[in-house]
Amino acid sequence: KNDPVIVTAMREACHHNLYAIANSCGMNGVGADTTIKVTRPTVVTMSIIIACAFTFFCLLGIVMWIIGGIKFRKTEEYKAYKDFKKSLKASKKA
Repeated sequence: KNDPVIVTAMREACHHNLYAIANSCGMNGVGADTTIKVTRPTVVTMSIIIACAFTFFCLLGIVMWIIGGIKFRKTEEYKAYKDFKKSLKASKKA
């Protein structure tokens, strides 16, 4: 912070960078009254939409899977399966 050689070198480097930017082709047509409009590329917008849709359908699938499991536990097939497992456990103990 207090070294004058480093401060001078940084100022000179900054001057060279700003000079190169100001005189580059990217600055053609840019003036004091120029406004810059930032736009999001279409690819980024589509990626965000796809990611949101994927997240929605993933969460919907998880909710449907849980509801399906709850409904399956109320069926006669599941109750018969649980009774079968209980009988197997009881036969192993005997």
